[in-house]
Amino acid sequence: MHFDALLLSRLQSGSVVALPVVFASLALGLAGYVAVLEGLWLTTRTEAFLNLRGLWAKAFLAVFAVALLAAGLGAVAGSGPTWAATASGSPYRPAQLVVSAFLASALAVGAFSAARLWKDPKEVESCLALKMAIGMLVICAPMEIAMGDGMRPRLIIGVATAALLLGLWGGLLIWRGAPERSRPFLAACVLMGPLAVLMPIAEWVGGGLAS
Repeated sequence: MHFDALLLSRLQSGSVVALPVVFASLALGLAGYVAVLEGLWLTTRTEAFLNLRGLWAKAFLAVFAVALLAAGLGAVAGSGPTWAATASGSPYRPAQLVVSAFLASALAVGAFSAARLWKDPKEVESCLALKMAIGMLVICAPMEIAMGDGMRPRLIIGVATAALLLGLWGGLLIWRGAPERSRPFLAACVLMGPLAVLMPIAEWVGGGLAS
């Protein structure tokens, strides 16, 4: 492949567009996750929820800061994502974007927790976070599929289907015992982690195509 000036310009433009989309979606999903953890901590006073809240609150702040920076760079460069187009088209678009953000965050949390459990299966916080991520996959993936309107890219449906299968696998492991003891499942969670980045981009592309 010959990396001429035009190709490099397109790569630079694509990265400027993708960064705010990915990080804004993850920030939205992590904000909801931190809020849930805060509620669980206040309700149960379980220290594991407090520790998880502290960890993922820091992650949310970092992701949110990057999202703001990327959006600012996109505005300066004049090549930021067309948010009006992204949110237009189907009347289900706002719900689709929110569910996609939660699904992407569940994939990210699941991958991070699985990576830690691979080293230490007895880590209480990671065990709890993994089970919460499994629950979100089982809830959000069917919603993502059901909200299809005939104009959804196949990539989105494919990612949601893969996330649903992973969630059902994890649910079966929870019912049988402990998912943190299944090395194949932990490996699958880690390998599906990059879909947390792919999902928001597919949503943005789908919104642009539908508008």
